[in-house]
Amino acid sequence: MKTIKFLLVALFLSVNVLVANATNPSDKKEELVLINKEVHKLLKNPKFELNSDVSVIVKLTVNSKNELIVLSVNSKNDNQRIENYIKNSLNYKKIAGKVTTDVYNLPVTLVAAK
Repeated sequence: MKTIKFLLVALFLSVNVLVANATNPSDKKEELVLINKEVHKLLKNPKFELNSDVSVIVKLTVNSKNELIVLSVNSKNDNQRIENYIKNSLNYKKIAGKVTTDVYNLPVTLVAAK
């Protein structure tokens, strides 16, 4: 009888731990929206002109101090100037809300002035 009670308590605790650690998809979406807004704000005014629109995928994470860390910038034409601008503008910049330390892939489009 003691063994059954022990197993039931262990099962109950295991389920509670799993449920508590499960990530809520809506929270993940809210985090992505928050990061996207922060990235947009930080990349808003480049100090150079573009001849055409440039689309890249920025792979980044957030550290324990709530700072953005750029892991990579992938573009079709490997423009070093764009990559340096994105890394310099985003690396170690604090973001407003608290987000989990996860890897995020954000599509970023820099639009040429018309």
